[in-house]
Amino acid sequence: MCKVSVIVPVYNAERFIGRCVKSIISQTFQDYELLLVDDGSHDSSLRICQEFADKDTRIKVFHKENGGASSTRKYGVEHADGIFVTFVDADDCIPDNALEDLLRAVDSYDLDIAQGERRFISHDPKKETITGFTKEEICDSKTYVNYLFRGYSNCGPCASLFRRTLFDKNTFDLASRVDINEDFYMNLCLALNAQKIGLIKSVVYNYLENEDSVTHNYSFTSILPQKHLYGQIKKVLVEHHCFDTFSKQYYSRLINSISSACFHNKGLLTDPYVRKIAKESQQFTGSISDKALCVMLLNPWLFFVFAMANKIRQFLFGYRIY
Repeated sequence: MCKVSVIVPVYNAERFIGRCVKSIISQTFQDYELLLVDDGSHDSSLRICQEFADKDTRIKVFHKENGGASSTRKYGVEHADGIFVTFVDADDCIPDNALEDLLRAVDSYDLDIAQGERRFISHDPKKETITGFTKEEICDSKTYVNYLFRGYSNCGPCASLFRRTLFDKNTFDLASRVDINEDFYMNLCLALNAQKIGLIKSVVYNYLENEDSVTHNYSFTSILPQKHLYGQIKKVLVEHHCFDTFSKQYYSRLINSISSACFHNKGLLTDPYVRKIAKESQQFTGSISDKALCVMLLNPWLFFVFAMANKIRQFLFGYRIY
């Protein structure tokens, strides 16, 4: 058994996968295995992965039918042998110190999850930013879940070490059509199973801007992904007896997610689920902005007024909401 399993989902990543793998094999910490899981690529990704595996026995290559990032991560975890698991996207890379810094925190504080900072590298060097924490902190499960809902911690799967025993039947229990915000759900499930979680002030991940990624090209054609995602989020919170504790945060995130989908596709405003959630959320939301979103979802004509104001704001000031 090795200390860490590094799992890389690979899909049509021939342009990036070499850079990604090289950053992993250059780690100062070397007691790891690297699982390259090809998710039915149509390009030369699988061949490139196999070439790396032929040169390094720590690298294992798997091939599966296309099922999306979540199913690919699940496949990787099922085939992992490490005490801890970390994920790296094929179009990103990690600094040489990443595994060493995360493991130092794990060993120092006996953590179940260690989460580090991320560097966002844009095509424009002036836009490079670091997403981090105000201070290093060791917290319990409920404190971290509160941070997760409020966006104070990393919502994505990367820049973290997870104890492999945290993964259970809920972790990846999402329909394949949910391919945005599934990372938040995974982090929530793992955090609810954890005892001690550490936030460390060390950059352990380089997120490289990729205009071809799912995040950049997601199309809001249906409200069903949000309906399924938030149904599952509520289910696991109820199972862990903490839905009442996080009900306000849950409904705030839900109403903002639904509103964002409707801003991208006004046709979704007619879906009965949208009206149902708007009514349901009114009794839980505390902020003025969330209440305003509920009112707009219940009165679609206000949505179009807001959308017009948004366009004017973008023209005059260069930014918009949603």
